[in-house]
Amino acid sequence: MRGRKRARALRVGAGCLMMVLAFGLAFNVTDAVQRALPDYTSAAQKKFEDSDTSAACPTSRPGNGPTRPRDWR
Repeated sequence: MRGRKRARALRVGAGCLMMVLAFGLAFNVTDAVQRALPDYTSAAQKKFEDSDTSAACPTSRPGNGPTRPRDWR
């Protein structure tokens, strides 16, 4: 019986979350969040660009041509 109560609560919670996300998309809340946090991935991007993995791949740097191997079609 306990599992059914948890499953019902999970469905209700997931439904509420879906409605909140749909509301956010319908009223462009995502744009407001992006303006408030314009570059939240910059720290991770800088860490990757400065790593040995990035240095070994010359196409991962801006201005060095395509970022995918030519055989990926």
